[in-house]
Amino acid sequence: MSALAVDTWAFAELFQAGPRADEVTSVLDEADFLFTTREVVAETFNFIARRTGATRYAQAWWDDLRETHVRVFEPPLDELHTFIHKASARGALSFTDLSLAFVAQREGATAIATGDAEFRRLGLEPLFAAR
Repeated sequence: MSALAVDTWAFAELFQAGPRADEVTSVLDEADFLFTTREVVAETFNFIARRTGATRYAQAWWDDLRETHVRVFEPPLDELHTFIHKASARGALSFTDLSLAFVAQREGATAIATGDAEFRRLGLEPLFAAR
């Protein structure tokens, strides 16, 4: 697998040492190019702060992320707006999810490290979603 988009779900699974954390780690290790979006970073940061009740844990997660080889894209809002207009009729993905789908398609990725099956509506394969 060459390029792989990483969603909040995967970051949360790893942070919480969830039941699929080992699988997520394995998939991330196999990818040649990992990326996410600023919106996913913000959503994950907020998730961790709410889950732990402490911003310092979210900050520590972000510090750790900055030391990895995961590239964080900041898609231009005008381009994202155009993409969302085209994709909004298909499913109920959030702004954050749509930002990741936009960048995934732009970068030529076909898979996303997520448990959210809704990404299939945009022609992307959510690696941890039920069939």
